[in-house]
Amino acid sequence: MAAREPTGVRADRSQGLSTGFPPFIRVDGSGGVPTGITNRVAVRGGGAGVRSWRRTISEEARGAMPVRRGRLEGLLVIERPTITDERGFFRESFRMNELDEARGEPTCFVQENHSRSRRGVLRGLHAENWDKLVYVPRGEVFTAVADIRPASPTFGQVETFELGEVNRWKLFIPRGLAHGYCVLSEEADYIYLVTAYYDGTDTRAVAWNDRDLAVPWPVPNPILSERDRNAPTMRELFPDRFPG
Repeated sequence: MAAREPTGVRADRSQGLSTGFPPFIRVDGSGGVPTGITNRVAVRGGGAGVRSWRRTISEEARGAMPVRRGRLEGLLVIERPTITDERGFFRESFRMNELDEARGEPTCFVQENHSRSRRGVLRGLHAENWDKLVYVPRGEVFTAVADIRPASPTFGQVETFELGEVNRWKLFIPRGLAHGYCVLSEEADYIYLVTAYYDGTDTRAVAWNDRDLAVPWPVPNPILSERDRNAPTMRELFPDRFPG
C-alpha cells in the first residue's frame, strides 16, 4: 500500500528528471521521491489555517507504487511515469487492477466526459452521485476536492492539486466529494470517467467560493456558469454542522 504523506492539499512539481521524464512521485515505504523532485504541500481544512511542508529525497527510493492516497477519505492519486524520445512520449495513464487494489473493490466506469475550457474558467464545485477518474491531457488546471460527506472524518476539508502536462496525474474522486477546477493555461482539456450515466437530474453542488471551505482559487474573477454562480453554501446544505 502506498505511503502516506503529511496532511496536505496541494502538490506542485517545479523540476523534472535528468532522464527526460516529466515530474512524478515514486512512493515507497518512506514516501520516497526521485532526485530533483521537490514535494510542496499546503494544508487547509476546517478553518485550521494553512501551513507548508517541503522535502527532497534521494533516488534510492524503492518499491514504487503508482497509486497513493490523498488526505481526504477515499481520494486517490495515480502517478505513472512517461517515456519520452525524439518522437514524443508514451505512457500508461492507469491500470484498472491497480485502481481496484487500492480501493479494495471493483470499479465499473460506464461513461467518459470531455470538456474544454479557456483561461479563467472555473467549473464547480460539483458533487454528482458517481465515482470519477479525472485526467488533464492538455493544458494546466488548478483542481479542488472538498469533502461534503457529513459522516466522514475529513468532512469540511479541502485538498487541491495542479494537474496537466506538468505531471500528468490522474485523480480518483469517490462519490460524496465535491470537485471543481479552474484553468491556468490558455486552454485545457478535462477528461473524466464516471461510474453512472448522466441524465441531467443530478445537479448537487457547493458554492465555489464557500467561506467555510475557503478554497484558495488562483483566479480572482473566474468565468462561471449560472448554475455554479448560484450553488448553495455548506451552511445552507448542512446547517446542523455549523451551529450559530
